[in-house]
Amino acid sequence: MKQFPTTLFSLCLESLASNLNILGTYSSEGYTLHKGLFLHRFICEEFLKAYQDSGKDINDSVAHLFKDVTKTSLKSVNIHDSSITGAGLKYFLRHNLYELNLKNCTNFDSKMFARIFKYSKNLQSLVIGPRVHITGPLPSYNLIFRKLSKVVSLGGNRPPSLKLLALKGMKKKDTSNVTWFFRCNDLSQLNTLDFSYSKIVICLQYTKQLPNLHTLILFEVPTRSMEQNKTVLHVCELKSLVVLDLSRCSSTQEQRFKNMFRDEYTLALIVKSLPNLMSLDISGTNLAGRGPANSQDLGESSNGFSNGKQCDIPGLESRVENPLEYLGLYHTMYDACNREHIPAKTISGNANEEQLITAFNSFMHDKPELLAEVLNDITNFIEQNRFTQLEKAVHMVIDAITTNIDSDEVQKSGISALFRLMYKFELTSLDIPARRQLYHVLETGIGLNIYDDDVNYKLEEIVAALNLE
Repeated sequence: MKQFPTTLFSLCLESLASNLNILGTYSSEGYTLHKGLFLHRFICEEFLKAYQDSGKDINDSVAHLFKDVTKTSLKSVNIHDSSITGAGLKYFLRHNLYELNLKNCTNFDSKMFARIFKYSKNLQSLVIGPRVHITGPLPSYNLIFRKLSKVVSLGGNRPPSLKLLALKGMKKKDTSNVTWFFRCNDLSQLNTLDFSYSKIVICLQYTKQLPNLHTLILFEVPTRSMEQNKTVLHVCELKSLVVLDLSRCSSTQEQRFKNMFRDEYTLALIVKSLPNLMSLDISGTNLAGRGPANSQDLGESSNGFSNGKQCDIPGLESRVENPLEYLGLYHTMYDACNREHIPAKTISGNANEEQLITAFNSFMHDKPELLAEVLNDITNFIEQNRFTQLEKAVHMVIDAITTNIDSDEVQKSGISALFRLMYKFELTSLDIPARRQLYHVLETGIGLNIYDDDVNYKLEEIVAALNLE
């Protein structure tokens, strides 16, 4: 939580972001780098970050600065909240990127995947979404596939050897685009596949293309969609899988109903089919069953025992002798995290302080909805005197609202948690740099769109409790 002074380099980047004319000349095509000016990769990538951090839009005009690959250099590009189109994206792709991350971009057409494919000989990490809108019909799949196959066979641009692929928030209308991308690409080296928030998971039928898949994330993928596409059966064919995430949000009764798997043997089938599985998150689902008395597992004892050892999670009896490294049970139905005999070394849940801290760390960076729920549970624990590590809780909340700056739910839950904490923990016991950091977070790090009378009142009380005058 140390606050370091702004560096001269950062100040220079802020100046460039506010005065693009320093870098280039503007024309109808966009900004063109001044003659004699060459930008190192580090400067290019840090400039893009600073430009977006200042709230500005990386549109086609700004992207045009990077058109000349002899004067600019990029290996990693992260674009968010942008009006950029396929034409602007092409300027970045021509650098033969190693990493590309697109989020909250709404102006791409159906040729986006083909453009990425064309310039992807070095691409190892591709993250698209959530909220990346792809409009227009995909051109003839068969025609494109034949053309690209011919290019590859002639020794031209080869399909990428992606190691990480995230297609978040894909909708049913994106099925043809995503299917085409799967069929055209070499995914034999893929290590991580993330379909979070997606309505489609039909591409998992191509499991034979994923012999080395280590991690599969299906967070907030609708259970109905998974059942319609026989997703569980396809997952069970991924024998190399070590990490599987099937977690859901379940804060409402409607969400809990939608998250229910109808087949009571689903968990047992998954665990028995994946011999290398060591991390499993089923938070927010009913996969943990009602308890050992309900266990009628495939070939297992119905009383919840395996080799004389009890197991309170139906379907996990086969892991009693070889417990999972991590099991996510946060807000599972039937309070599975409260059970005594769970074959896992580390458990996230809401039964006690340790489980909540584990859940917090698990959801911190990519599950803001669940993180907000954890912060609410921490607040309740504090009120009930069940959370003893109060200083740790303060630092956790500050980290949460700083890292998830664009999540209204996290911001509101974080402020409520701090408001309760200040009655149990003297904020003045934090050192001055830590209090100033917290003040800075509250002043500048929270989206103005969440401010209401209740939030403003809590903020004023927290700021006063910091006693920085």
